[in-house]
Amino acid sequence: MRALVLGGAGFIGTAACKELMRRGVETIAAGRKDRPYGTFTSYRQVDRTDLEGLRGVLDEVRPDLLLDLAAGHVDEIEGTARIFDGERYVLVSCDDHPGRLTIHPHAVLGAGDPTLRIAAYIQRVEDGGPVLLPLETYKRPAGLAWARDVGYACALACDLHRDVHGSYDVAFAGVSLEDLVLAIGQAVGMQVELIPVPRAELPPGASPYEPTDLDGERIRQDLGFEPSALEDCLAEVLAWYRTVRPSHPGYADRAEELKLAARR
Repeated sequence: MRALVLGGAGFIGTAACKELMRRGVETIAAGRKDRPYGTFTSYRQVDRTDLEGLRGVLDEVRPDLLLDLAAGHVDEIEGTARIFDGERYVLVSCDDHPGRLTIHPHAVLGAGDPTLRIAAYIQRVEDGGPVLLPLETYKRPAGLAWARDVGYACALACDLHRDVHGSYDVAFAGVSLEDLVLAIGQAVGMQVELIPVPRAELPPGASPYEPTDLDGERIRQDLGFEPSALEDCLAEVLAWYRTVRPSHPGYADRAEELKLAARR
């Protein structure tokens, strides 16, 4: 079996390619990068928005599976579906696409997270000051997912022996922002003071994850997916953080957060 993975050298794409390769799938990654790092059989450089260029890659590779992590607009998805004549087209998107087989994460974290959102929470725990969280949602499941788990879900959806359809939510089991921050504190050996604040009063960037309701039951039943433990994800994330020392842009306003915390 052969898979073409659009965006295969990206944050989630590398995890998906690695899982497909582990399952014995001939995996060709594609994207705009010149010479990317990743685990795949080969790589094709193509601009995802150039349908004629993509058609050329499809004609050359002749994949059974097309895993698309790079679609930005509905017209790109529909155009790709028209020129792909393989067995299965799988999307990975934070948006809903009725009628399309979609792996649907909400907020993805992991080593190398390009959004740096997870770094926002690590930095605040690490500095020892109070961590401000949105009062309305900080105890609700946050819809967070490990990039490795999203890659695993992609591989399950690409299994042609499975009769799958529709949208599949991917997330840790019931992990809230409160759980996340306390787990970070435990992992780094820091006591954490949480201060719930109405979302409207939070400084921009103070808590960049926006919790949402996801249904993890369907992906368990149809694909046999089980999410990893948050602690396993944080071990990887913290190793990356300690090496790279990334800083979330919102941390520049940390002094404003501390003033707000002092008034409460």
